[in-house]
Amino acid sequence: VLFRSGQQVKIAAVNGSLVSGGNVEALLEHALSEYDGRPDIEVTSFELSGMQIGPCRHCNWCIKKQKPGRYCAQDDDMAEVYPVLIETDGIIIATPVHFGRLSGATADFVDRLRVFVHGKITRGALRDKVGGALAVAWFRNAGIEPALMSIAAAFHSLGMLVATPDLGVWGGGAFS
Repeated sequence: VLFRSGQQVKIAAVNGSLVSGGNVEALLEHALSEYDGRPDIEVTSFELSGMQIGPCRHCNWCIKKQKPGRYCAQDDDMAEVYPVLIETDGIIIATPVHFGRLSGATADFVDRLRVFVHGKITRGALRDKVGGALAVAWFRNAGIEPALMSIAAAFHSLGMLVATPDLGVWGGGAFS
């Protein structure tokens, strides 16, 4: 048991689709509906469709120059995400499947979590937190498993605990 009854739990939910109001959003909302009416669970959602998040440049700024409140050299919307992730107990990342893998926007988001692996002050900040992955594809065998595996691999690299459904190895998938 990771959380005791009555304990306040914070969850960050990331919609990795650039289509606002689409199938990924519907799946993520369905997953989060489990927490409706639960005062002990606080969910902060991020919609990548409304955010500017650049790819990781692997410039190593986070390794050498990171300081409190400034986790990455890039000045974009990840600046508002990093503090939430530091304070959260769990992260759910939902992605559409594009060409047999997670979307480019989701990949950029995941790559930017590098600050929690190598960052001068944020290294290990996500260790032992819970991570869950969701993916939506157009049809069976379109790439749900590789998309989920990519997110789960990132969670493992971050030292997180990967949450899996009863009938899935890497996360939850749906077809639209």
